Amino acid sequence: MNWFSRKPQNRMHRHDLRGLESKLRTRIRSQRQTRVAALALAGALLAGLLGWGAWLGMKEGAREVFTENPAYAVREITVESSGDALKPNQVLSFLRVQRGQNLLGLDLEQMRRDLEVLPMVERAEVTRELPSRLMVHITERIAVANVSSVASDKRFQVDRHGVVMDLLAYVKNSEEYRRRLEILPEIIGANMTDLKVGRVTTSAEIVKAIVLIEKMMRLDFGSPVEIESVDVSRHGMLVLNTADHAVIKIGVSDAFPDMEQQLRRLAKIMADSHLDPEQRSKRLASVDLTVRNDIPVVWVSNP
Repeated sequence: MNWFSRKPQNRMHRHDLRGLESKLRTRIRSQRQTRVAALALAGALLAGLLGWGAWLGMKEGAREVFTENPAYAVREITVESSGDALKPNQVLSFLRVQRGQNLLGLDLEQMRRDLEVLPMVERAEVTRELPSRLMVHITERIAVANVSSVASDKRFQVDRHGVVMDLLAYVKNSEEYRRRLEILPEIIGANMTDLKVGRVTTSAEIVKAIVLIEKMMRLDFGSPVEIESVDVSRHGMLVLNTADHAVIKIGVSDAFPDMEQQLRRLAKIMADSHLDPEQRSKRLASVDLTVRNDIPVVWVSNP
């Protein structure tokens, strides 16, 4: 073999061929991946369209079976309330619900929220009983006092939490309920601008007056003490007026004993008066509970 007659190999040419083959394989792989991704996307879109179509079909079927089925039309509406401020016809008018509507088409949660917007409603429950009964149960706020001002003709009511209500606007046709509101204790001397219907009052004085009324109702004074009004106009002091024309001063600032202690003193004064034969024929005219020692008490003879 003649080694000198062999032709030299073209190494550069072999390198170029390997590079072209590598690029070709990469391009084929990329094209294959693109086709697979396109097929997957098309499959997903098709499945989504099929699912959407099935959902629409089920929704339409459910509507025909349930929400448009006359078998579920409202035939009976029961409204129960813990108070007398709201009448059943007022509740139904406010909810805009009537017999014949589809029971399953009613948004009960929204109806509940709408009812609890009313200032006199503390809690509401709206439920359905298939096939045709709608039930509404309302827990009304209990008014503990009226709030009024000499400078204003406005008059509101407050519950034990200080929520402001305008109950007179809802009981125009109920004279009995109006009389029940009239005999509530009156909180006077308050700033009426602090009162927003449906909201908790921001007046610290009114809140303290409510606390006083609540405590007076729970304590035993030996005989009934009927609160006529609570004047909150004096800074750091509440002046309570009773139906027997007694004037009771109670301190509500840090400079005075706490309210509970002052009311216990009042209860003892009242109890002692029933034990004294000379005091039985008299009534309490005034007492200043803001004094720590030697509380000044004035008694007058009953007319």
